[in-house]
Amino acid sequence: MYAPPRLAAHLRAVHDVAHQLVDWAERHYPQLDFDRHAVLFGAASHDIGKILRPEELSRPGSAHEMAGHDLLIARGVTEGLARFARSHASWNARHQHRRPAGEPRRQDLEGQARH
Repeated sequence: MYAPPRLAAHLRAVHDVAHQLVDWAERHYPQLDFDRHAVLFGAASHDIGKILRPEELSRPGSAHEMAGHDLLIARGVTEGLARFARSHASWNARHQHRRPAGEPRRQDLEGQARH
C-alpha cells in the first residue's frame, strides 16, 4: 500500500514484538485462549491509516484510526480484524469508547505512553 518507510518500520517492529509475546504466552500459558492470527494482524496493521493521514506520523492525532479501519474494510478485511486499526488507542477498546480529545493516554497511570 506504499507505506512511508517510517510507518513500515514501525508496523514491522510492533508485529515483531507481538510475535515474541504470543510465542511466550503460548509457551508459558498454553491454557490461555487467544487468537494468535488476530493479535499479529492487529499489531501489523494498527496504524495503517497513517498512509492516508501521514501528518500523524510525526504529531498526535486520531484521524488515522477510522481511516485505517475503512482502508482495510475496502480491501476485504473482516470487521473483526479491521477493528484493531479503529480501536487501538481507545481506553476501553472492548466497548469502542474513545478517550475525549486532549485527554492523556495511559501514561499518567502506567508511567509511559502506550505507543
